[in-house]
Amino acid sequence: MNRAPLPKTALAAAIAALSFTVVTAVAQTTGTQSGSTQKSGTTPGAAQSPGSTAQKSGTTSGSTQSAASTSGTATKSGDTKSASDTKSSGKSGSLQGADRTFMLKAAQGGMAEVEAGKVAQSKAQNDAVKQFAQRMVTDHSKANDELMSLAKSKNVDVPSSLDKQHQAHMDKMNKLSGPQFDREYMKHMVDDHKKDVAEFEKQSKSAKDPELRKWAGEKLPTLREHLKLAQATHDEVAKGGGKSGDKSASAAGASDAKTGGKSDPSKPVNTANPAGNTTGSNTGNVAGSQPKPQTTGK
Repeated sequence: MNRAPLPKTALAAAIAALSFTVVTAVAQTTGTQSGSTQKSGTTPGAAQSPGSTAQKSGTTSGSTQSAASTSGTATKSGDTKSASDTKSSGKSGSLQGADRTFMLKAAQGGMAEVEAGKVAQSKAQNDAVKQFAQRMVTDHSKANDELMSLAKSKNVDVPSSLDKQHQAHMDKMNKLSGPQFDREYMKHMVDDHKKDVAEFEKQSKSAKDPELRKWAGEKLPTLREHLKLAQATHDEVAKGGGKSGDKSASAAGASDAKTGGKSDPSKPVNTANPAGNTTGSNTGNVAGSQPKPQTTGK
């Protein structure tokens, strides 16, 4: 059965409706794609985020590198400080081994010299011995002060009192007096300074610490002079020389002459009684030079 052809008006309306539908669909599709594109454009922006992330990462990396650099600088600074401390330890670090032993022995010896010198100034009989003792107190007190200061800078605690060995010798010296004290004191000074000169010569060359080595070398001339003076004074005492010793000998000789019954040549002699006796059988002779006449036998 054949359909009746649509009127032209209806056909045009149908075509118009179809066209509108197609246009609308296309428009919606385009809008959706545009929105997607815009959204996609946002995503590329987000895709650019890795760049930002990379940039941020670069910044972080730079910061890390800077921190590492700072750490390296700090480490280097720490190393430099440590090296500086190590280098300065030669000046203010603690001494070890032979250097430390020498410093302690020198401190003990110096104190003993001063104490013995003080005792000798009060107990010595010979003037030369007293003068030598004064020199010991003066020179060794100065050297002791220098050594104390050096020991402090090296973190070494030096003793402030004599050890048993030196104290025993001081006790022995305090029991002596007169010429015996002079001889013993000067003998000890000669022996002690021989040891000192030898030890200081060694340390002035072999001490590891430069300041201790310098100090030992500076003290050597004084110690050599002490040894020379000690030997000369010892020889003088051994011969019985010295002003005080001469006076003592003269006084002893006068005492011996008096106790021996001999007259003192400095005093006038009593011709009537040469012996100086005033009692006994000579009493009559003092009263008169003539003997009594005999009254019996006539």
